[in-house]
Amino acid sequence: AIEAKDAYTKGHCDRVTELSVKTAEYMDFNDDRKNIIRIAAILHDIGKIGVPEEILNKPDKLTSREYDIVKRHPSIGCEILSDIKYLELEKEIIYQHHERVDGKGYPQNLLCNDILIEAKILALADSFDAMTSSRPYRQPMTSMEALDEIQRNLGTQFDSYVGEIFINILKKEYIDNGSPS
Repeated sequence: AIEAKDAYTKGHCDRVTELSVKTAEYMDFNDDRKNIIRIAAILHDIGKIGVPEEILNKPDKLTSREYDIVKRHPSIGCEILSDIKYLELEKEIIYQHHERVDGKGYPQNLLCNDILIEAKILALADSFDAMTSSRPYRQPMTSMEALDEIQRNLGTQFDSYVGEIFINILKKEYIDNGSPS
């Protein structure tokens, strides 16, 4: 349903899930915690169903009003999943996946220690895939450019501890082996 609404998300959720689970594995998450992050990653953009297509597929940069609408997608996602009681933790991860450790994220402006580690992982995977994917209004970054951007934003946008692990995984498992570019 998500991919049918937004062409950009085609494959995005799968790539974000792969990167999130790989990071959780490196951090020695048990199988239950890996499954929780897997489900949260698959569903993290479900709230985009509630965002108008003309905004999701806009070929130019968004206006501040349009961006405010897009920023509601974590809340909308939690609302869509609200009746599924066994996904409580996954919903919280989805709700927090655009928070920043410096408190400048959304929707709650949480600080580092208030953000679930799973949400910190998901934020990195989501951001990396967004940076390395083509958008109508910009060309994709290379993987190394995206990792440099993540490195520059450790301690502000991204958690430093989780970010260093994420960067090392990408360099070791993907970039050194020839993919992703």
